[in-house]
Amino acid sequence: MSEQENKSAKIRGFVSSKLDWLHKMPENAYRAELANLRRGSGKKPGDLPELWGTILKDMPEEFQGKDGEASREEWAVYIALTTFAVHQQGRSQNEWMSSECPFGSAVRKLVPNEDDSFERVLRRFNAFATAADIYEAAHYLRGLAQLLRSEGISFDYPELAADLHRFQTYEGVSKVRLKWGQEFYYIKKKENEDNE
Repeated sequence: MSEQENKSAKIRGFVSSKLDWLHKMPENAYRAELANLRRGSGKKPGDLPELWGTILKDMPEEFQGKDGEASREEWAVYIALTTFAVHQQGRSQNEWMSSECPFGSAVRKLVPNEDDSFERVLRRFNAFATAADIYEAAHYLRGLAQLLRSEGISFDYPELAADLHRFQTYEGVSKVRLKWGQEFYYIKKKENEDNE
């Protein structure tokens, strides 16, 4: 396993443990924690002290940034959890919005047929995938999560966190963009085969 694959696996595991922790909370604490996380959406890691524990507690030492600068791992975890809170808004713990569905496949479910909305969704998806930096990507991701929430479509948050980590590296950005595109168009191919 390469160093990048090992780090991706650790990020997936860490985000998965944070989601499990949220899922097991009493309902009132769960709702309060999600509300705090939603306030962090669109902000930078560290902007809201009430999120420090949620994001940073139990984070592996190798993920921790130094001197007040957020590491790539901190950014990936932060964006995944704050986006999850936006996506989960208005839903109970029984209506969990994290699943094993790849992100690109989930976005494709917004437009199962190539109708008028296809181009609109594709433009938003492309804006996310081609964002200039992680902060801009987080902005577009929040909008996509809101669309997915409105349709009740869940996706794999631990894998998204690993993707967001790779997105921040020179070697990984092209690979993760292609991965998202493959996920998006794979659904179309499978639907065509099912219809034959």
